Amino acid sequence: MILVTGATGTIGRYLVRALTEADVPFRALVRDARKGRALDCEFAVGDFDDPVSMVSA
Repeated sequence: MILVTGATGTIGRYLVRALTEADVPFRALVRDARKGRALDCEFAVGDFDDPVSMVSA
């Protein structure tokens, strides 16, 4: 499983799209659940500054 950090950023959005199109299993790490839902993929809400939140990733 690949974890895409920065999934809602400039490069991350393109990577999420490419992985989805290639049918590669991955999870996106986002800080904002609303933006995660907009990606239309599996995602976890977390932040590197909050180690406890990284557990779900």
